[in-house]
Amino acid sequence: FGAFMKSYTEIISAASGIPVDEVLLRFEASFSAARAAMLKAWLFYRTRRKWLSWMWCQPAYSLWFDEAVSRGTLPHIFGYSDPRRRMAYQKALWIGSGRGTIDELKEAQADEKRLNRGIISLQMEVANISGESLKTVLKQQQRAKRLLEKFGIVSTGIRTAQTFQPRPGLNGKNGNRRLQKT
Repeated sequence: FGAFMKSYTEIISAASGIPVDEVLLRFEASFSAARAAMLKAWLFYRTRRKWLSWMWCQPAYSLWFDEAVSRGTLPHIFGYSDPRRRMAYQKALWIGSGRGTIDELKEAQADEKRLNRGIISLQMEVANISGESLKTVLKQQQRAKRLLEKFGIVSTGIRTAQTFQPRPGLNGKNGNRRLQKT
């Protein structure tokens, strides 16, 4: 039965685009092979998540928003009949859970290099790692810092919004400023 199960799992894996190690949740190969399998699976999950957000989440949200505006349950919505304003009101960022890591130290160093070189924005990196928005994480860090100070505990490296200062130069197509640690 084991040989049948293994070959059947390999067929399912090949058809879905997810590595066999990830399907079975059994990583018996080297670190590099396990990391490659995890990244291949992450690519699959990210693609499916993007499809789901565009094909289901955003249309459902747009319909809900339309109904809420027509019923008057959303106050202070002005110019909703203008298609550009309507699109701006309905714009949403669908963030799922972050990808897992195998060697957190190496991946954190790579993340820091990408940030310092302006390859990725801090907002994108936070979403990739934690699945949260940058604003949420910074607010949580500020609350944690205030709480530590309230109880007289010395902060152990919690960074807040004041830690990052804009540096000249543009990051990517959208024109976000690069961030540099101080």
